[in-house]
Amino acid sequence: MSVTSDSDLYLFNLPFAVYSWRKLGFEPLILWTSPNLEYMDRWQLVLKYCYRFMDYNIWARDERAATYAQCSRLYAAAIHYIRPDDILVTADADMCVFDRPYWDRLPNKEKVFHIIGYDLVPDGQVPMCYIMAPAREWNKAMNMGAMGINECLERELGHIQTDNMRGNYWCKDQELAYNHIMAYAKSDDAAAPVWLHRRARPGTQLANRRADRDGWPDPIPDDILDAHLPRPGYLPENFSKIAKLFKSMYPGADLEWMAEYYNKYIELIK
Repeated sequence: MSVTSDSDLYLFNLPFAVYSWRKLGFEPLILWTSPNLEYMDRWQLVLKYCYRFMDYNIWARDERAATYAQCSRLYAAAIHYIRPDDILVTADADMCVFDRPYWDRLPNKEKVFHIIGYDLVPDGQVPMCYIMAPAREWNKAMNMGAMGINECLERELGHIQTDNMRGNYWCKDQELAYNHIMAYAKSDDAAAPVWLHRRARPGTQLANRRADRDGWPDPIPDDILDAHLPRPGYLPENFSKIAKLFKSMYPGADLEWMAEYYNKYIELIK
């Protein structure tokens, strides 16, 4: 999952997303850009409440930070401590995931790409939530070779001249993923065909089995696969929704840390 350093919208929700992935047995990997000094105290608090995770720092000029962070997820296999057999899943910093049996049932995870919810985005894109494949397949599909993650990002994005990269290239990560993965799937190097999984509700591009911040359900259905957390999460009414979600999905779990974290974050942004 990726997050830029200067946005409370994403920073606040990050510990909840990390917690949900850990509860499924995944090891969260946070890809982040260097924090501005005014956000350093918030970053320290956020990472403290993420508890256990891996992370990697992306270098990018301020005006490019959001796009570089978004696209960095596609090149995580270039990080030196990622092993070829590691299965990598792209995700958002404000998306919580549930239902471990769903992920266990995905076939041939050790050698193929799975694209979850491919019908949730326009033609020529694939969604960042979620693309799953072993690191070796990511490396081949994204043409990384021996390049580092920042080298890959510069190759793809460094030539772009724009005064608003975040706005003009908001879907660049989804387009890059589509172009590279689909071209790779047609090549002789591909280990197996890409598995495309539908998630859209009939006649829409809204995901089924998702608690979405636009139209948050109450009560929370028992069978949701993920939750796009309300933003800003630190608003009292939105944090109340997140807390209620976690109590519903993790009955019996010790969740006192959530209120503690919330109160400390509020103190920092007053």
